[in-house]
Amino acid sequence: MSSSRPNTLAAASGIALLLILITIELVGNFVEGVSLGERDMLFYPMYRTRQSMAVAISMMRSPPASGYLAYGSVSESLKSSGLEILDPDDDWIRRERLFHNTPALNKAITDSLNVPLDASLPLETIKGNDLGYSDFIHLSFILFGPKVSSLYDFYFLLLLTSTLAFIAQFYRSRFLLLVLSAYMAVHLFLLVYCSSFGPPIGSIANDRTFTALGILPTLHLIAQLFDRGRVRPIVLATGLLQALLLAFVISCRFEAMWEVAAILAVAGLVGVSLVLQARTEPILRRARRLRSLWPAAFLVVILAGFHARVELVTDSIYQNEAKTHIVWDSVLIGFLSNDSSLFQEYTGRDRSLWDKYVLSDELGCEAVKHYLRSKNDPRGSLIGGYDCDKGTFFYGGETGTYDRFARAVVFQMTWDHPLIVLKGLSWKYRQQMDMYYLHHTFTLANFQLPLACLLASVFVFWLAGGPPPITPPGAARAVVAGSVLLCAALISPFISPSPFSIGSLATYLIFAAIGLAMTLIGCLGAATWLHHSLHARAPAAE
Repeated sequence: MSSSRPNTLAAASGIALLLILITIELVGNFVEGVSLGERDMLFYPMYRTRQSMAVAISMMRSPPASGYLAYGSVSESLKSSGLEILDPDDDWIRRERLFHNTPALNKAITDSLNVPLDASLPLETIKGNDLGYSDFIHLSFILFGPKVSSLYDFYFLLLLTSTLAFIAQFYRSRFLLLVLSAYMAVHLFLLVYCSSFGPPIGSIANDRTFTALGILPTLHLIAQLFDRGRVRPIVLATGLLQALLLAFVISCRFEAMWEVAAILAVAGLVGVSLVLQARTEPILRRARRLRSLWPAAFLVVILAGFHARVELVTDSIYQNEAKTHIVWDSVLIGFLSNDSSLFQEYTGRDRSLWDKYVLSDELGCEAVKHYLRSKNDPRGSLIGGYDCDKGTFFYGGETGTYDRFARAVVFQMTWDHPLIVLKGLSWKYRQQMDMYYLHHTFTLANFQLPLACLLASVFVFWLAGGPPPITPPGAARAVVAGSVLLCAALISPFISPSPFSIGSLATYLIFAAIGLAMTLIGCLGAATWLHHSLHARAPAAE
């Protein structure tokens, strides 16, 4: 009994130290972002950021606008403050300076809150983008005041909420606390990565980063799927909270749906395993075993609720709008950018022009126009007179219709040239890696602080009880969860290579960090075993 007390005390002390370290990492993340200037800046894409802000501010006016519409006066006020692309080629210096000019940005927000509303100006929408980001901005302004720093503060409030929910359920698990610490360490690097891109990402509060924010709820829900313990109130509460957070992230950044795909895939594999284990039992008893899949069911119901809310709340102007960031256009651009023969066949343009269009927004537009002309589709009148070289594809409120056309082109292309399309996948993943390295962020200097945090967590983990006991079921669960997450993280590059696939990057780095941590822990275990073996042999030799 006396020998077990020190072990218990060491484990409890180690877990307490891990929790303290995670707290330090979280605070360090906030401070690091502030030091990089991310708290007090705005960012691209200009249209999405401005229109989302206009909708959020319009909700705060009297009378408040509804249906995800922005008052024309509010939008024009933001434009007149400089939040507009006046010249795509020569105006970028002015825009970059404005994005870092905090007083000017806060004044633009204040002016748009006070500008007289002109009823003659038409209401405006958010075309071809996720509507939920306007809710994020609105809540930021409500909670922290109408200023640009509120976006950063609200992001970290969401991260804090997710972290507390994770700790509330898994504080007894050294391994899962190590995973949380690794996530925090990787998040430190993501702050540097975002800052290195300047205004195209600029701040962790840019919705382009939200797939990384969704990883922690994803890890939580996957861990719950493997939990065979009693479903206590705290387990239900944290699962519900993380599902709500993930659904909110998806409403802001639809790209995060790959995280839902990972959760549902793990749920499917767990369900199959449970059924096979109970194949000799009665059907009702086998069905009861599936109750452990409740986290996935919670998530599906909540996502359906978010979707229903958007459908009910949005104004009729959005009838032909996508209501989320358009997806199939990105898939189409990715395939056409890989092969010049596909470019010529599906755009009708000469192959010599291919280099000009690679990974450009105009590429999808040209393919859709060519497709509609070849089909003599009367719906082509929606974009029949549109000049794709203008660099936008918003078609006066028809982005949903346009994306359905893009999907038809992708399906036709896949049917006609399946081998070329499959060959294009490897190009996409190579292109993705190149895009991550665009700004040479992957340097030892940028990894010093994250590595220090990881090494500290490994040391504390070791003090809390040495190497974790590895059982075949536990190892199998870890392999299944890791494999599914890593495969799901490939979905974004499959759609279209982009330096903004932050969630995929974070997933790769988190698993690399966990792999490094477990390798170090294994080395410490081997060294300890060798040390004890040598000491045991020494008396025998005497």
